[in-house]
Amino acid sequence: MKSILTAFLLFACVCVATAQNGTSSSDVVVNPLPINSGDDDFAPFYLQNGKLLYFTSDRDGEQRVFLVQRTANGWGDPQMLSDVINDGEQVGAAAFTPDGQYMVFSAYGRPGSSMGRTDLYSARKVNGQWAEVRNLGPDINSPYWDSQPFISGDGNTLYFASDRPGGSGGSDIYMCRKTPKGWSAATNLGLNINTAADEMSPSIAADNERLYFASNRVDGLGGFDIYMIDLPKTTT
Repeated sequence: MKSILTAFLLFACVCVATAQNGTSSSDVVVNPLPINSGDDDFAPFYLQNGKLLYFTSDRDGEQRVFLVQRTANGWGDPQMLSDVINDGEQVGAAAFTPDGQYMVFSAYGRPGSSMGRTDLYSARKVNGQWAEVRNLGPDINSPYWDSQPFISGDGNTLYFASDRPGGSGGSDIYMCRKTPKGWSAATNLGLNINTAADEMSPSIAADNERLYFASNRVDGLGGFDIYMIDLPKTTT
């Protein structure tokens, strides 16, 4: 069974710009966050200018979505979301609209609503609590692995990875557009992005003009590398 997301330790990156001889350079300092555990902690997604951080962890034996808040005194203790979200054998890789009121997440083995191996679900905040969890349905989910969602900064486009048949390779990146009735049917992003290898972990820049993703294609440096492509205005 393919895991919801390739596991990465959570890190904080601080860029410090210094001026030397009229030019500037950047030093990147990478520090592990104090919220990490001895297990897999990954798929971070921050909101409210970094004051809220959602992430996935299997620290309790199975993958679940957690939330941690940052205050003037530093990071608090991670809190696992309720069973409204964390109901399934594996749950994680959550993505959010910028206002933090709408979530799309991945779940494997969610009782009563699963359409395939791993499906995408949505949830909304109602009176400050996550509610209205819905399977995104057959226009988006397949009987295969559908995971790693990301919502564009304007909230109008949903990207995700899937290994369903009919793609270019092992796993491809797909997109859906927001409509008055919900999300449109999933569309493969095509050969400009997808290859005979595996493409996954899509992420969109805040200006909606660049797509970042991971791929283990043959021209990389080894394993999965990070790639970027400029998107046409109609793609986001």
